[in-house]
Amino acid sequence: MVVFATTASVSVGSLFMAGVIPGIILCIAFCIMHGFRFGHVETPTKEKLTVREAVTTFWDAIFALGMPVIILGGIYGGFFTPTEAAAVSCVYALVVGCFIYRNLSAKQIWRSSVRSASASAPC
Repeated sequence: MVVFATTASVSVGSLFMAGVIPGIILCIAFCIMHGFRFGHVETPTKEKLTVREAVTTFWDAIFALGMPVIILGGIYGGFFTPTEAAAVSCVYALVVGCFIYRNLSAKQIWRSSVRSASASAPC
């Protein structure tokens, strides 16, 4: 949406607001599909998640869950615009992926950057 808004000279905020209803519809459709698949294809596991496992899992995901907080908090707090929020979220994802979760290497970042550049560049 940010790229489209920039090229078409449209407000990024209005595009984000216009994407709320389709996003909710997609979320409901995915929930229905998951319910159908889980109920008819996959068998549920009998294991229960303990409180300790739930807290550990939440703690492991806390930095990933921080991205929407930073994006929405930054936009609604007036710290940056939606376009700047996209840049901040990319930098945040790189920092978290490289230094906190340690699952991104320089080689992977380079490959991804080259693919993104070639996909967005006119041929």
